[in-house]
Amino acid sequence: MPPMIKYFFPTVFLCIATNLLYSQTGTEAQRSFIHLTDTVIRTEVKDQAHSSTCWVFGTNSLFESDLIKKYDTKLDLSEMFIARYAYIDKLKTWLATKGKTYFAGGGQFHEFLRAGKNNLSTTDIQQVNDTLDKYLGKVPATIWYQMEQYTPRSFAQKLIYFENDYVELMSFADQPLYKKCLLDDKFNWAGDSLYNIPLSDMQILIDSALVKDGLLVGKVM
Repeated sequence: MPPMIKYFFPTVFLCIATNLLYSQTGTEAQRSFIHLTDTVIRTEVKDQAHSSTCWVFGTNSLFESDLIKKYDTKLDLSEMFIARYAYIDKLKTWLATKGKTYFAGGGQFHEFLRAGKNNLSTTDIQQVNDTLDKYLGKVPATIWYQMEQYTPRSFAQKLIYFENDYVELMSFADQPLYKKCLLDDKFNWAGDSLYNIPLSDMQILIDSALVKDGLLVGKVM
């Protein structure tokens, strides 16, 4: 193909696309943009970077927002603090099953509530702690918040009120409905069970929650 013709077709396409864009009326151009009418109270978006612990970033975001909504308390919860204890729990399960369970960064919502309930006194666990200290940083013995000193545990006990506030749900057609069923997923390394409900019920629950918070206008059917 001659050089002139080679570059002719991309140039023509670009000109046509540009003309179409600028030939839109103001109303048509506005339709291509998303306009937010309501927002949810939240903390700043965190950068997951190359971390494989997306589950804890998502869970922390939910809990941070709920702390503001329920208790007017704004906190920046540590993702790696939770991930650290999840790694320890995963290691225990991995050793107990002789390597048959999932041992990596991925996880589930309930790992947040499980964190900090480990016995860290054994020699093997101490070796794991040394590795985690190197790559994630040491867990502080004490922290200060609003002129008061806490341990990580006492801070959580006083300011983080989550353990009985949430129910995990799933929707699988091949599992019994309205019962707790085992979530068959490699990220559910702890073997937790979730309430299984129809997908239609899941939609009703989501819409009801949005209506309750004033973010969805209309009757929930």
